[in-house]
Amino acid sequence: MRLNKLTTALLALGTLGLSACNGGSSASSPSVNTVTANQVTPQLFATSSCLTGKANFTGSGWYIGGNISISNNCASSVELKGQTVSFTAQTTDGKAATIGHSSVYANNTNYSLVFASAGANKVIGTIDAAASWDGKNLNGTLEKGQTLTFTSGANTASGGTFDDSTANSSFSINGATPPVVEKGELDVVLDTSAAGCSSGVTCSDVKVAVTDASGQLIQNITVPVAQLGSSVTTQIKDVAVGNYTLSASNLGSDSISYTPNATPSVQANKTTVSTIKYTQPTPAVKTGAAKLSIASKVPNYTGALTVKILNSKDGNKVVNSYLIKQGASITTENLPVSDASHAYVVSVAGIADPKAGLYYIESGLPTVLIKANTTTNLEIPFTQLVAENLVNLTLKTTGLQTSDSASLSFQDATNKYNYVSYAAQTNASVVYKVEKNLNLGYTMRAGLSNYQQNPLITTGVISAATTQNLVFAVAADPVVPTVGLSGWPNYLAMGTISSGVPSSEPTDQRIDSIFTYNGTGGDGDPGRIESPYKIYNMMTMGKAIRDKTGYAVNPSLVEYQWQLSGGWNPSDVEDTDRLTKHFFNLMFLADTLQTQAPELTGTHGTILLSPDLLGFIGNTNRQADVEALKINVNQAVAQASCMMTKQVDFSQETSCTYAWDKQQITLNGTVRDLMPWLKAKTDNYTAGMAFADCVGGAVVAKCTNAVAPAGTPTFSNNFNGWIQAQNYLAKKYGPQVNLGWHENISGAPGGGWWVHGGANAVTPYANAVLADLKRFEVFSGKYKPDFIYLDRYGADDYVGQMPSFHQQVHNQATFYNDQDWANIVQLSKQLSEGLAAGYGKAYVPVMLWQIPAAHIHTNTEQVVENVNDQEEGSAPVYFFGDPRLDSTLSNIAPWIDQGVGSLSEAGYGLCRNKSASQCLTLNKFNWGHSDNAQLQQAADAHIFSILWGAGGFATGVWQVPGQTFYDGGWMANTVNTYYAKRLQKLN
Repeated sequence: MRLNKLTTALLALGTLGLSACNGGSSASSPSVNTVTANQVTPQLFATSSCLTGKANFTGSGWYIGGNISISNNCASSVELKGQTVSFTAQTTDGKAATIGHSSVYANNTNYSLVFASAGANKVIGTIDAAASWDGKNLNGTLEKGQTLTFTSGANTASGGTFDDSTANSSFSINGATPPVVEKGELDVVLDTSAAGCSSGVTCSDVKVAVTDASGQLIQNITVPVAQLGSSVTTQIKDVAVGNYTLSASNLGSDSISYTPNATPSVQANKTTVSTIKYTQPTPAVKTGAAKLSIASKVPNYTGALTVKILNSKDGNKVVNSYLIKQGASITTENLPVSDASHAYVVSVAGIADPKAGLYYIESGLPTVLIKANTTTNLEIPFTQLVAENLVNLTLKTTGLQTSDSASLSFQDATNKYNYVSYAAQTNASVVYKVEKNLNLGYTMRAGLSNYQQNPLITTGVISAATTQNLVFAVAADPVVPTVGLSGWPNYLAMGTISSGVPSSEPTDQRIDSIFTYNGTGGDGDPGRIESPYKIYNMMTMGKAIRDKTGYAVNPSLVEYQWQLSGGWNPSDVEDTDRLTKHFFNLMFLADTLQTQAPELTGTHGTILLSPDLLGFIGNTNRQADVEALKINVNQAVAQASCMMTKQVDFSQETSCTYAWDKQQITLNGTVRDLMPWLKAKTDNYTAGMAFADCVGGAVVAKCTNAVAPAGTPTFSNNFNGWIQAQNYLAKKYGPQVNLGWHENISGAPGGGWWVHGGANAVTPYANAVLADLKRFEVFSGKYKPDFIYLDRYGADDYVGQMPSFHQQVHNQATFYNDQDWANIVQLSKQLSEGLAAGYGKAYVPVMLWQIPAAHIHTNTEQVVENVNDQEEGSAPVYFFGDPRLDSTLSNIAPWIDQGVGSLSEAGYGLCRNKSASQCLTLNKFNWGHSDNAQLQQAADAHIFSILWGAGGFATGVWQVPGQTFYDGGWMANTVNTYYAKRLQKLN
């Protein structure tokens, strides 16, 4: 593409190659020019003396949750709108961190805090305040003695440890002293030595505009044509620390094309060199494509076959994989032409129908010749296995109950064939033809669950005709499946993300559960006692909804005991102090829900343990790493148990104060008495923060040498023992509180792309996850949780409202069609039933959690900011349907196809290179349905609840300020219709 002018782009720091053509090079000597930056240093702050604040970001990682609090210690209320806060945001090794924007609702006002860089690792946040939806309180005042807390996060450039001490020592609210504007030097190097200006290409003067982060021009650089053909350096002195953009003009020749530009970062007292280099373009790579087809060989096999193109010149390395059904074809992407480095062969497993005696195997590895600008046709050749190579396998099935049938599937050790599967198998003898001397396996799975063993699995080499008996024996004491869980209804329950603030969320909307992340940072607050204010917020919100609707509400809280969402870090379990505090946080959460939630919400609540922990371990193959950890489980259990029961005179503890004026807590009692005492004095947030400071400062040290209470089990001081301890402690302190462990779709190497691999992709992934769950005895140990909960990725399928997240469709596999959601439901069923034997029941109940609630927009829906955001998702439409959509999606909103673009990634399987609407209609699923077929499918998979929304990038049942997107009330109306007309009973 030819550009007449360079535009701004955020590219890698340092150098940027700009393509050019039709030219040679010049050996002219480089030259240096020197100028001074044209900049104005603004005064950033005015003075304010009676507002105080604190930055709370503790921990390590690429993202660190935390908050910023501001307290009014003045004699009267203070207007916050337009005020600023500043502090140094960096890691302990001096690398810059950025602080995310945040908002909080209080005083009928929406307060927001938006940060920008001030250079030298400093950040400045400006407070804004907007009236609530009802127009009340048009000002942004903070009342005397009141504290506002903005929940936010710190993003580090290196995954390092946030320097909390420096942040707070530099913390200023409208600080009286303007910050020192540190300066450095920026050397702009314009390299045209390879642009051909001295070899027949007509060039003209080059101009480079240097602008700062706000767009202000600080320097115009002109390099005359006489100096082109060499490297010219312009030294800009006294440049303020910060990020800059260099925008260069073209060279004046129509034959030169290129793309922009450079964004250097200037550091204090250092010289930053940024090079803009014009080069000749690399000769275009000659490419072609192949159209691969497979003739129909085995009629009863209807699945897609995985076809691989290999480069035999590179050790048969896989170039790409494709899914092709019999009788169909696919055209590959452009591939480099066949040459000395590229010789392509095609590989695909065979197809087998043992019942019909049909076996086809690929005829060698056929070659496909890729020619320039040509599509080469190849029908992949297959050879039928002759009868002499087949032997009879007679399977005699007995013991199936009258109302039951089974399914039969074959597999072999080398994945030589794709096998037809057989449903509706009954008590009978059936003859199958199998390949002689093949290491074969088969699985017979009954539909009912009350057998001593189910499924029946057999493997081995079959070299001659044989008969094998498959005997199902009904269990002597069959397990009757339970209906739901304690505190959950006997229908498929619905829940949503919530901040727990009744004044900013609807309380007249019926809902079965609300959920949030416990603590202040949402990550388990490693090394700290969690503030329990969110527990009380959720119980308060649950009560408000219950009072309005008449229905009980289950408060569900995420409790991290080990946070691995940001990468490997064993400190949470290897550090005994952290371990003890995590155990205490879990015990206190369970105890509070058990004793206080029923009166307020009508239920005992639910605990969701450590999202992504087990998934990360499986995804990164760290099973052996966690099993090798030495974890002081028993010591931590003893200390945490002591903390729950220790009698303390809090009036004698200097760390036990509350409110802005540090009033002394005068209670003599235990931590169980502390929150009720504090809540009688102040609000949930202030009480929770005082609780955390008091317990952390006064109680922890008193239990250092504690001995476990009598009757406490002895756990293994390893990973499995750590899991068992959590199951035990949660149920000891919350016997009626539901406890769940988490798995996600990325719990095996390769991440979540398997979901797009069709129905056959579910079982291999489920087996990998089940192997880990059984290995760690999560559900088969002596102490067991109540359910398993699953999620896919906490974002809408297409986050149109946030441009920075548009690419998640392509790098996080988030675009789902009906088959993908069917795979999630089938995964739930296989995990639920696969854990049953060790669990001691017919199945383990399943929760689908953090499911995005964005819908498929029609072309009549208007996208209006803060009313109906540009968010697309398919989950609720899969389960509930949307009668406004026609069966072919001809009335889908056009912005969905435009925003998503082509699903070009190979991992999208049969949706690859298709548009959003083409992928959604691939299987002719009727998105406009209004029946309960998919809801019944979920109930059949032992799913007892679906919790909608996530912590920042997804739509929920209703809009939560700063956490979810707007959908014009679509999801709330859909849930209301579900409750009124379509309630799905559990099995």
